[in-house]
Amino acid sequence: MPCLFCDLSKNNAAFVYENARWYVIPDKFPASLGHSLLILKKHKESLFELDADEWATLQDALNRNKKTLDQSHHPDAYNVGVNDGKSAGRMIDHVHVHLIPRYANIPAKGGIEALFKGKK
Repeated sequence: MPCLFCDLSKNNAAFVYENARWYVIPDKFPASLGHSLLILKKHKESLFELDADEWATLQDALNRNKKTLDQSHHPDAYNVGVNDGKSAGRMIDHVHVHLIPRYANIPAKGGIEALFKGKK
């Protein structure tokens, strides 16, 4: 089965931002206004497979996307997340990072704390 994210990269979809290793697109099912996906151009399944250059260019893509979202949407905070593996909730087997703006007047739909609800 073809990889959805590899196909996006090959078809030069409308990217919000792009650098040598990553491209950024709006999430199709956003948790909040401005929710973005940072997707590695090279097909790798796990974040733990990234080399030093891929990590550095991920930082660049995160910072640039955050700056754009700060200017366009003025969020109060962010969640940055990776679902690494099926048991973690990953649905597409291709490295991608979620950048989710959060707003004080809109309660978060989740966040890492949702994993611990009802636990002491």
